[in-house]
Amino acid sequence: MSATIVTDSMPTNITSLYIPRIHVNSHKKDLGKPHRDLGSFIKYMFEHLDIAKVETIDFVPITKNGSPTSFTQAFVHISDWHNSASGQSIINRINDFEEGRISTPVHLVYDDPRYWILKPNKSMAPPQNHNVIIADLRKQVTALENQLRHVDLTSSNKRRRKMPTSSDD
Repeated sequence: MSATIVTDSMPTNITSLYIPRIHVNSHKKDLGKPHRDLGSFIKYMFEHLDIAKVETIDFVPITKNGSPTSFTQAFVHISDWHNSASGQSIINRINDFEEGRISTPVHLVYDDPRYWILKPNKSMAPPQNHNVIIADLRKQVTALENQLRHVDLTSSNKRRRKMPTSSDD
């Protein structure tokens, strides 16, 4: 099920973008404005370049042989595409790439020559409310704690029954 975001001039089904590789310190480069973290930097660039308003960003670290690298993947969830030349151009180029009309994916240049590759997010997991996830995890922890208490009580009762009693020899 995909939502459609409608701009003043064109609708799009692209509600989330996938950036396959971002250096984790991209936000620390001297770009004229300090950014506290990578997420705020990405949001700033999408706004500053008049592309879209970003709702949330999910990061997935890139590992090599089980060890973290200096790169991460990002899933950028869009709340509103700007009705601008840059926003419409990105939507058009992503669609053209997906339909095979162009051979290279969209490159979003954020600090020439540095760029991010933008692709539509095709992952199955929709963005979720973090409060819902936290509440669900708390329920799971409580259930596991209850199971552990039950196992502990059961094992204590078994040990008591097996303990040798003193005999009157």
